[in-house]
Amino acid sequence: MSTLYLHIGTPKTGTTAIQKFFELNEDVLRRYGISYPLMEQRTVGDNRNGHFLSTRDYDPELDKRNWSIVESELKKYDKVLLSDEAIYRTGGYIEDFWKMLKKGQQEQILL
Repeated sequence: MSTLYLHIGTPKTGTTAIQKFFELNEDVLRRYGISYPLMEQRTVGDNRNGHFLSTRDYDPELDKRNWSIVESELKKYDKVLLSDEAIYRTGGYIEDFWKMLKKGQQEQILL
């Protein structure tokens, strides 16, 4: 069974450096059964692959494509990493964010 890990770094705690490390070491991570997939993004850097989970600028088609990438990677790898510093705030302003995320109800989270 695969596991989806969320790296939820707060701003100014080295999150960008960790994300860059994941991106630069993609091949090494994959050899150990870990995927850090690059996603289609709207306004942030490529290495913030979890941004689609926390944005208020909701694009249902883009998010479906990103969830499709996550699902595909979970079939191929034991562990999938998503990272974005905005996720920690999202849980505070969207009621039941964590419960809905666990159930994969992205459309309900961001509407």
